[in-house]
Amino acid sequence: MTKQEKIEQDIEDIKNVLNSINFNIRKIENSLSRNTYIPKRSLRIEYSHNDRQLIFDRRYKMDFKNNEAHLLGLLFYKSGKKISQPRSDEFSTAGIAKENKRLSLKPDTQKTTYQAYKRIHERIYKETRIEMLNLSYSAISLNRF
Repeated sequence: MTKQEKIEQDIEDIKNVLNSINFNIRKIENSLSRNTYIPKRSLRIEYSHNDRQLIFDRRYKMDFKNNEAHLLGLLFYKSGKKISQPRSDEFSTAGIAKENKRLSLKPDTQKTTYQAYKRIHERIYKETRIEMLNLSYSAISLNRF
């Protein structure tokens, strides 16, 4: 092997090692982003009724559609007015279902209302790792932020 071939082989070995290191770093970053929750100082949550978006710290936005947007929007109403800040009171799933039935909206039973809020809760948790809703079969409320 000539000196030039030796140098080319060394350069190729170094490239392979660097690619291997980069691959391992990406693998570690992906696993950490899925499995590690890093708490923040404070969290600001808003809901845009017009865009049907849940907004975290004015940076991360989650879009909701149809029934899920309606149900999530109920948690951001106050005295019949749309507000962007979350409400602190507790809601009865049976009461929400009864009101939906009166307005001919879905979900219109306590069980389906609970299941819809559970889907919303799981989606928010999956995407942000934030426990936003206190959820039971009979009542729903937002956690304090």
